[in-house]
Amino acid sequence: MRNRSFAARRTLRSVCALVALTVASPLVACSSEPVAPRLEGLTRIDDAARAAEESFGVPADLTLAVAYAETRWQLPTADAHIEQAHAPDEGSAHAPALVGIGGLRPWREGAPVSAAARALGVDEARLAVDPIAGIAAGSAELRRLAVARYGADALPSVDDLAAWYEVVADYGGATDAGARASYVADVYLLLEHGVDDVAAGGERIVLAARVITLPEQVLPASAAVGAEYDGALWRSASTSNYSAGRRGEAIRFVVIHTMQGSYAGSISWFTNPDAGASAHYNIRSSDGEITQMVSEADTGWHTGNGTYNRQSVGIEHEGFIADPGRWYTEAMYVSSARLTRHLCDKYGIPKDRAHIIGHNEVPHPTIAGRYGGAGGHTDPGDGWNWDHFMELVGGVPAGPAYAASFVGQDHPAEMVSGDRAVAWIEMRNDGRSSWTRGGTFVGTTGPRDHASAFFDLENWASDHRASGADHDYAAGTVGRFTFMINAPEVTTDTTITETFGLVQEGVTWFGPEDVSFSVRVHPRAGTTPPVELDAGVPSAGDAGVPSADDAGLEIVVGDAGGSDAGAVAMHTGGMRGGCSAGGAGNGGAGTSGGTFALALIGVFFAARARRTR
Repeated sequence: MRNRSFAARRTLRSVCALVALTVASPLVACSSEPVAPRLEGLTRIDDAARAAEESFGVPADLTLAVAYAETRWQLPTADAHIEQAHAPDEGSAHAPALVGIGGLRPWREGAPVSAAARALGVDEARLAVDPIAGIAAGSAELRRLAVARYGADALPSVDDLAAWYEVVADYGGATDAGARASYVADVYLLLEHGVDDVAAGGERIVLAARVITLPEQVLPASAAVGAEYDGALWRSASTSNYSAGRRGEAIRFVVIHTMQGSYAGSISWFTNPDAGASAHYNIRSSDGEITQMVSEADTGWHTGNGTYNRQSVGIEHEGFIADPGRWYTEAMYVSSARLTRHLCDKYGIPKDRAHIIGHNEVPHPTIAGRYGGAGGHTDPGDGWNWDHFMELVGGVPAGPAYAASFVGQDHPAEMVSGDRAVAWIEMRNDGRSSWTRGGTFVGTTGPRDHASAFFDLENWASDHRASGADHDYAAGTVGRFTFMINAPEVTTDTTITETFGLVQEGVTWFGPEDVSFSVRVHPRAGTTPPVELDAGVPSAGDAGVPSADDAGLEIVVGDAGGSDAGAVAMHTGGMRGGCSAGGAGNGGAGTSGGTFALALIGVFFAARARRTR
């Protein structure tokens, strides 16, 4: 159970994060008319992002992360469909194509495409076909939004990525807190985890992983009032984009769509009253997050066929049909399959391909033999793995509420006493319930809840809770738990081994409990190894040269004999000297310096365990 110090420390961390972001963030003075970056001669996208940083004062890595969230650094393409006028309730769901690898939304207020072209001094058409100009356009749009929010002379620092979170949320285009927070989480997860991918034109771009602290209130909640599916977020589409009710017709189909754009872009489009389109559910590629936008009792305008709209639930999937390998992730397949199975069970829809169909399989409302609805849409395309998806729809068992499987981990192999380093553990959510930042934790195991030698006072929730989930993670997605580890003081090279597992606070432990970190800790520079005190004449064996048995000390954090869950078991290599038999001349009055140091370490960790439990 969470103790008082646990809650107090999390509160303190939240307050400190807010103070750091709102008070301590440095501001930079920027000209209201920045000079356009020199793009001619540049051949790399990341070089263009850094040139734009120099001109616009927007961090290059932030520009790259936003662009990756929008387009995976590819040139967006529109769906191959037939543009054709149709009745309002026959609307099709796709938004106009995003512009450039920065994913500019042409329907946004402020005409971002035109504004970016002016800022760069180029034609608008170039932004859609030139990756160099496209990434610079993303930077220009971020600056435009930052100036609108803060003023040209008070932009956040290029060195403080966290201070840009409001601007990032503005870029996503949503106005309600939940949708804005979801977009912020999507972008900052990329910055935290790092990205290594090939961009348009074959260029490899690497964004290094880093730790970023955001105010807790800007991160998304696990669910919102109004959503009909457990774990989904709710964001209402504009009432101009769907019909109330279904004219008494039963729900008989689930229709699978591809957004031909980003998750945030699709949400933004459906809230635009001029869109004339909507779908019931939207699913994010990176982690399978779901946002519901139309009640299942109402008719979404998503198929281009009024009858099918009234008789179906539409599910939009983030991405582009021309690039399925980047967008159709396992997390999205699993999340969509579980939602689809839920809908089939709820409405008695057969789990077969006659009733779970793609947008490309919806008949044209008036022309026999033509499909894709009135617009002739082709999504989800040949890259959608129907066999795998249908297997998931029919074969994924409900399973326990909390379950996990190991995916990966990272920690330094060696450290020096007093050093702090970033570590992380990744687990797949194999249960039915979402993991939350405030409820799902990495805890010490072997035994459970013992005080860890790696405890970091500034970062850990308590001495036996290394980290909560970085974000909320839906069932079927991979969750990361990032935390700092602190190398304890040692006087000789020491291997410290720690094991971790997952715990839903106040509910249950779950998943593997043997995720092991082993770190070789070296003494600080100048640290003198313990000296043997001996009143007599040293023998040849005690001449000050350590034997092979004295080569090091291994500390295994855990239960030392079962007497104290916070004790430290210490194994020495037969350290000689100390309490020899005989009189003072034989060293009988002396105590081994190494033994004394071990005793101090043991008392320290045992006392801390008792104090914090």
